[in-house]
Amino acid sequence: MDQPSEAVERSLLFAVFNEVAILEQLSRNRFEREMPDGLLVPHFSVLNHLVRLGDDKPITSLASAFQVPKGTMTNTIQRLHAKGFVDVRPDPQDGRGKRVFLTDEGRAMRERAIDAVTPALGALMAELGPDLFAKLLPGLRTLRETLDRMRDGEH
Repeated sequence: MDQPSEAVERSLLFAVFNEVAILEQLSRNRFEREMPDGLLVPHFSVLNHLVRLGDDKPITSLASAFQVPKGTMTNTIQRLHAKGFVDVRPDPQDGRGKRVFLTDEGRAMRERAIDAVTPALGALMAELGPDLFAKLLPGLRTLRETLDRMRDGEH
């Protein structure tokens, strides 16, 4: 079989990432409509990250993981701290740095948020069927893992 032309590859690549971008916008909007207490996707994402990967993270590490400037992450952490969802403590290795710890309230809010969005996501699965999600997940995971490696300078 012939190799795809550069124009076909370019078109395919753009089409995939265009769909991903549109999906991100649509899913973010849907997610935030269902979130409790005005929680935004960046707030939920940080709570989810701390539950999944553990807390006691420097703000700089979180900023890197989310690919946002340190100031943006600091603002997100300040908002979560004001709501009692995270605790911020000095970094013992870096006198100027701060480390982020998940509180019981933060863990509970993550669970409340998941509970709040589950009906809307369940309706989506009911309409499209679990087989589609099962088929999509491996390719999406591979794409994400590859982008993570490339972000970190690996190829």
